[in-house]
This record gives sequence, C-alpha cells and structure tokens, in this order.
Amino acid sequence: MDKIVWLMIVSLLVVVNVSGCSTSTTSTTTTTLQSYFPLITGHVLTYEVVTESPVDPTNPYSTYETSVTYETWRISNGPSPYKTLSISDYITLYPLFREDASGVYNSDGANPEFMYLKYPLTIGSTWESGGIIHDVYTEEAIVTHAGTFTCRTIQRYALPFYEESYSANVGFIRSISSGDFMPVTVVTHRLYSKNF
Repeated sequence: MDKIVWLMIVSLLVVVNVSGCSTSTTSTTTTTLQSYFPLITGHVLTYEVVTESPVDPTNPYSTYETSVTYETWRISNGPSPYKTLSISDYITLYPLFREDASGVYNSDGANPEFMYLKYPLTIGSTWESGGIIHDVYTEEAIVTHAGTFTCRTIQRYALPFYEESYSANVGFIRSISSGDFMPVTVVTHRLYSKNF
C-alpha cells in the first residue's frame, strides 16, 4: 500500500513539474516571437482613419475639415517564411512580413528585406533600415474604440512627422502622420476592432 501511495505522489509531482515546464516554454515563445506584430493567419483588424485637411492648402491659417474612413487589415499565408498583409481587400505595396526573435521584417519579394521592428522594443532603442532611422521613444496608454492598450511608440524619421504605436500580443494600434508645410494634413489610424 505504501508503494502505491508513493508512486501516486511521485507521478503527481512529475505531472506538475512537466506541466509547469511546458507552460513556461510556451509563454516565453509567444512573448518573444509574437510580441508587437503578431503574424497569425486569420487575424483581422479594422482601423478608423481620420484625415484632417486644410480647406485652403495655400492659406497657413486655413480652417480644417475632417473625414473618417475605415480600413480592414487581414493576415494570411504567403510564400514561406512570409505572411501576407492585405488592407481593405487589396494587397499592399510591400505585403510580405515575417517575424523572428530579432524583429519583424518587411519585403516586396524582390528587394532586400526592411527591418520593420527590432526586438526588444525598449525605450531609447534605435535602428536604421532602408535609410530610415527608427526611435522607440515612449510607452503610453492609447484609448481606442477596441479598448485601452499599453503601447511602445516609435518615430520613423522618413517623413517630417510619422509615429506608430504597438501593443504586446495585439500589434499595430495607432499611427499619426503629417506633412512638413503649414497648413498640414494630419492622418491618424486608430484600432477600431479586432477578431481575437
């Protein structure tokens, strides 16, 4: 009888120990590999796109008009090792994305890859890719129709002003871009809904 009880206790400890190891490994992999731009086939995200444009672009004191549209982003399988991103049912100019432990890469399939995000996204980190400097400059809570997300915000120094915000295990949450002359047109993408 003592042997049976002893075997049951040892079996239980082995099961608990193996389960604990398995959970930890899975959690680490998910956090590392699908951190800020989850490339999961079937994910669909909808963004509200707000455009604020001057009524008279030649007048620096022009009044502004606002328009709102919506974009739907779909992730699907692409040629290995890439996933394809389509926006509002058309394929983007650079539709191929892949992710590994060092970051997210973007490609048009013909030219060298562009490092879109460099992991880890720590505040103060920078990288250069394709002649563009990327700077992770803040962490902030961003309120959207889909909820409030803690985001890492990146400025990309390719345009006069362009920033993107990403949330762990969700992905792209918001971008703000504007021109370099007054009056400027400001375009904001903000997450509206997601299917996961």
